[in-house]
Amino acid sequence: MEKTIGGISNIDEIVFAPKQSKIQIPVCNKTVISDLSEDFTLPDYLPEIRRLLRITPHIQIPARYISSSLSEFSGNVNWSVLYVTSDGELACAELFSPFEVSAEYDTDTKADLDGDFEAFDDIVPENVVGRVTAPRKLNIRCRLSHSIKAYGEMNTDADIYGNAEEDTIKRLVRSIHSCVLKRGIDDTVELEETIPLPEGVRAVSCDGSVIITDLMPSSDGINARGNVNLKLIISKDGVPSITERKIPFEATVPAELDGDGWKCRGYGKISDISLDRTENDAVCRIHLSVATEAQKEVPTQYTADIFSTACKCENLNEEILIPSSLVSGSFNFSHDGSAEIDGLPENAQVIDSQVIALPESVALENDRYVLLGKCKYNTLYMSDGEYSARETEFPFRCELSSGEEKPVGFSANVCVNSCRVRKEGENMAFSADMTASLTAFGEVPTVLVSEASFGDDDETEKSIKAAFTVAYPSAEDTLWDLAKRYSIDPSDLAAENGIKQMPFDSKDSLADVKYLIV
Repeated sequence: MEKTIGGISNIDEIVFAPKQSKIQIPVCNKTVISDLSEDFTLPDYLPEIRRLLRITPHIQIPARYISSSLSEFSGNVNWSVLYVTSDGELACAELFSPFEVSAEYDTDTKADLDGDFEAFDDIVPENVVGRVTAPRKLNIRCRLSHSIKAYGEMNTDADIYGNAEEDTIKRLVRSIHSCVLKRGIDDTVELEETIPLPEGVRAVSCDGSVIITDLMPSSDGINARGNVNLKLIISKDGVPSITERKIPFEATVPAELDGDGWKCRGYGKISDISLDRTENDAVCRIHLSVATEAQKEVPTQYTADIFSTACKCENLNEEILIPSSLVSGSFNFSHDGSAEIDGLPENAQVIDSQVIALPESVALENDRYVLLGKCKYNTLYMSDGEYSARETEFPFRCELSSGEEKPVGFSANVCVNSCRVRKEGENMAFSADMTASLTAFGEVPTVLVSEASFGDDDETEKSIKAAFTVAYPSAEDTLWDLAKRYSIDPSDLAAENGIKQMPFDSKDSLADVKYLIV
């Protein structure tokens, strides 16, 4: 805010009671590991297991419980288990396991414990292992890595102690842009798709990925539109093939967004997918969740310094880290790789491919932000009438945007739009089109006055002020420094000495000034 005092333009406003300001500060940034291990018995309508081919985890966007001391998250992992039956056919079982995690906030947080908190959990499945324990029984183990981040509110006004008169207190208020972040979830989206099947065709399994194509903030929240890319494995006379569909959806994620300037990103997760088989159709039922994030940079005021013209003042200064958004949005990229698969038969026929992308870090490389991670491809193929599956891992990188500041943290989800695997001689060629929904965070160290304690009126100071004083500033002094040193209103000091350089704490505020009359 610009204010004119006695004809002097003062950008760093000197006021007694500035507008209260709140900023979001990190209160938790932890990685929590949860290990899942569960024994399952197949329902009677499913055939026995001869060999497992792959287990696909669908991790539900977790429900949140946020308190003043910790954040708790809970949800389900739905397992899509593709296997070979005792008859040599393909079959699929849909199973689920619940999970719960929590993370306590930092004990020395300066956030208002009675204020609002934002918290979220980005989950990555580090590995999935399945083991057949009996013809109708199996055990599934998985390690989930939870990246839990939470933000609370902090008031940047200084706490005032003592009996100083209001008109004697001078406060240096500065502004800085801080990032305000809000997250929300809509888990009410249910879809159903009926796919006609030709005579003699059997539906084996269905899977899909959620693609967000449009996000728009509104008075109700954030409106999301997109598609579910549905993939159905079918079989006729023991020969499998793939049928695909694109199913549109819309969702509104509740969010209180005041004003304009919000930037939005989001992603979707299939929390449950099931396949019902009728005589002529395959009915796929999908339950998905949509998570959105809105953020914007807002100017925030804080007390940089404070003193009284009538009495002594002792200040407690603290350095805080104000979060900033370095890059945020959705980024499309492609991944390609090639590898020799040991033991792959020459007559192997690729049936289906699937890839899980796992983000690991955001780095600053050659003035560009880059998302780094790994892709795990699972390839289903047939050779001499037998089904097999192989997993192959590659690193990936996604260049985001130009930048200068080193990121200190990130939140990301990578969705696979499509993937392909094909044979090239003795090698397998892998490729995928993906979308990364990502925010990378920075930190701005800022020193502010958290407490100011004023003593009684100082008679010595009053006697000094009554005398004629000539002050000789050093090269490092500003007008504010001298005003504080001699306990005088900086606007009065400037006016009495004909100084027009502003703001008061600018290094140029005393340019060419050899002495001042105080």
